[in-house]
Amino acid sequence: MSKKKDEESYGFAHPAISRPQRVIWLPEDVHGLAEKEARVCVEAGMIVSTRNASMNEKGKVDVSGGPPDLIGEIQ
Repeated sequence: MSKKKDEESYGFAHPAISRPQRVIWLPEDVHGLAEKEARVCVEAGMIVSTRNASMNEKGKVDVSGGPPDLIGEIQ
């Protein structure tokens, strides 16, 4: 049976269920909110990283590299 036929007979599978979990990418911030949120997410079994992203006191996010899960840098 072809791949297309298999997909048609199975029906719809939401990407959140049918694909691997992406890393939740939070920017580091001056108030430590990302660190607290990351801790809660990790305790719930999620993968989180603050690498390559920071937020200044005015809320501007600076990205210094690619997403951690796409470049293999999971914190």
